[in-house]
Formats: sequence, C-alpha cells, structure tokens
Amino acid sequence: MSTPTSTGSSYVFAAPIRYVDPQDALAPLIQQLHAYDSMRRRLETEGGHVGDLTTVAKTLGEPLRIAGNYHTCEASLTDQAALQAAVRGVGWDIKLAVRQLDSRMPAYYLCRVHRDYWSEYSLIVEDYYRSPGYPMLDERFVPLMHMGHETYHLRLSQFRRHVAAMAGDGRRTDEVLYNLGRQVFQAAWHDDQRVGMLTAKHFGLTHFADAIELLYLCLSGDLCELRSAVDKPMRLFFDVVYPQPAIGALLTRLGVLDGGVLNEIPQQALRQYAELLRAFGAFIQIEVPWGARSLRPPLGRRRLRVPLYRLLFGNMSRLGRVAKALGDVDEVRRAAAELEATAQRIIDQILAMDAPHPARA
Repeated sequence: MSTPTSTGSSYVFAAPIRYVDPQDALAPLIQQLHAYDSMRRRLETEGGHVGDLTTVAKTLGEPLRIAGNYHTCEASLTDQAALQAAVRGVGWDIKLAVRQLDSRMPAYYLCRVHRDYWSEYSLIVEDYYRSPGYPMLDERFVPLMHMGHETYHLRLSQFRRHVAAMAGDGRRTDEVLYNLGRQVFQAAWHDDQRVGMLTAKHFGLTHFADAIELLYLCLSGDLCELRSAVDKPMRLFFDVVYPQPAIGALLTRLGVLDGGVLNEIPQQALRQYAELLRAFGAFIQIEVPWGARSLRPPLGRRRLRVPLYRLLFGNMSRLGRVAKALGDVDEVRRAAAELEATAQRIIDQILAMDAPHPARA
C-alpha cells in the first residue's frame, strides 16, 4: 500500500487522506461510462435495433472493480447503492450524480468537491467525467447529494484547466480555486441569480451580468477580508481566465480605499441593486411578437404579442432558442441597450467610490 497523501490546501477539512490516486482508482468506472455513453449517443443520433438495446443493458450491468483506500469494491452502473459506496471508498470528496435524460437513459457526472463548512456553498474543484448531454441549466451551480438531500455546489471545475496552466501543479491549483471560491464566488454567485444570468448569457447582456456579480460581491462579501486576500493569481484569473472587468477593477481598487469608503460600498450597492432590479423588470415587461401567425380576422397575418417574462419563465431550459427567435426584434434590441446602459452606469458608480470624499478633500 502506498504512502497516504492529502490532495487539498491548508484549509481545515480540505481533503481526505488518500492511499490511492483518484484518477487511477476511478479509471475502470470512467472507461465503462465512456463505453455506455458512446452507445447511447449513437442510438440517440442514428437509431438502432433491439440488439443494440440489449448491448446497452449489458454494459450497464457489467461488473466493475474500484480499488478504494482500504478495500476493493465490485459494482455496476445499475447497482447504484454498491456504485456509490465504491466511489465513496476512493474518498468522501468524490461525488457521482445520475440524471435521467429526455430519452429515459441515465447520464452521469463524476467530480471532486471541497466541503466548505464556513460558507453557504461547497465547491466542485475537479471534473473526472461528465456524460454528453448531462443537464446543467446553469453551469455555475450543480445539485449534488449531501447528507441525504440535494444541495447546490459552486462548479469551479470549469476553470480548472486554465487555472492549472497558471498555477503549475495540482495542489496549487486547488488552493487558487479554494481562494477564489471562498473570497469571491461565494458572494458573487447565488442560485437566485439564475433567471437574470441566463437571460444575460443568451441575450448578450454582458454589462448586466457583470453588474449582478459586482453588486452581489459588494453586498454579500467581506470586503475587508477580500482586500487582504487579493493576490496575483486572483487578479490574473479575472483578467484572463474569467474576464470580469468590474470585479477585476474592484480588486485593484480595494487596496487604496480607506475604511470609510469601504464601509459605504455595501450601502451604495444596495441602492444600485434596487435600480438594477427596476431596469431588469422593465426589460422583461416589454411585449414581443411570438407564436404562430393568426389567419383569422381581425388579426390577419399579425403575430400575437406577449410579455417577454412569459417566454423567459416558461422556457428556461430552451432560452437559447427564445433569444435566437427574438434576435431581430427591434423592441428587444432597444430594451437590451437600455438595460446594458443602466448596468454600465451602476458599475461605474460603484467603482468611482474610491474618489476622495468631498468632506475629506
């Protein structure tokens, strides 16, 4: 048996003591998932015969062996209890999630988490396998089972490859991701942003998305603690890996703010948050043409007009199609431009708070 190692950071409870490398231990499982998903995708795209379904069922039920830290477990993709126990044997920070697709076939997501006991969300820091088509409505958040129920986790693993190129080794990569998650994303990201952030993504509202993250960071984060945690990798991350000019500018300016201005930022952010909500409310209230053209009088060939919010809330999983269909609608373009202008003005007002206060000038 090899020497135990810890694959975490200096944070308490960062990672379990390991006797096996997770990638090596999980290789048989990942190989079988690849085999199953290749057959599933072929059936979904090309069709097949009864014999193909038999082959898929055989692959799902085929035994596999996973060598954990203390013993080797045998399981199959159809035996979820044994499979989950085998995965836990590699480390309590390894998670396997299973979802049913529209085709009624299972899809799998295998990852490693950092359990943050001091914050609202734990962090997904490494992806081992994700089935093609595995549903993630908002890739910032993934629900995983914990203590018998599903909880949202921040998915920072999407940045791992770029952070690893910047950090150099796996342990340092973990530390950078932990620091980003704890100091920035725990505050800047929240699951109640889903509607706004998905709308921003599909309608091209970049300033609006930046403003949301900036305001949440100012309102929910500890700016004093963040100021002491800002380092070169963090600044580089928001410049290169996850370009966010608003947060990047705030991180740069935190070092020169005095305590009075620092304390005023959350109060100003609260006022600006209300303004941003009003602007977003005005955007989703606009009426847009939608649906089949009516052939009955008095509508003639005119399309029905519906409030945009009905299309957003009724089609969250298909928002890309909605945005594409409305891409040439003048009302949407004008409303989007107004929302973007408001968002940029809010960002500028927050970032301008490092100017000397008139009473101190």
